[in-house]
Amino acid sequence: MKTIGLVLPYDFKLFSVASVLDVFETLNGLYLRKSKELPFKLLLVQSGQQILLTGKSFLGYPVFSIRSNLKLDIVIIPSFTSTDLNETIEKNKLFIPWLHKQFNAGAEIASLCTGAFLF
Repeated sequence: MKTIGLVLPYDFKLFSVASVLDVFETLNGLYLRKSKELPFKLLLVQSGQQILLTGKSFLGYPVFSIRSNLKLDIVIIPSFTSTDLNETIEKNKLFIPWLHKQFNAGAEIASLCTGAFLF
């Protein structure tokens, strides 16, 4: 089973997050209907500050802090909804060291649209 971390950065685009969740829920559902082992475990990831403000769950998924010792196989960064991309990158720069740590530990890093600016 691959463990996927979906980052919920500041100013994420809800449609982008919902699309990723839908794809992996659908894939896991196909395996579940055939009584096979699920191929993906999906975790949501935010900063500690965000978790304090919004809580430890999002759409029924537990949210983990970037300070936790997660070992992920894949990290996905959704697109941003901000009109000021420089400001959004500044707010989200705290994710960059965490992304480096995940990459150096062997995780594949993927992004959707403007999420690539965190690379």
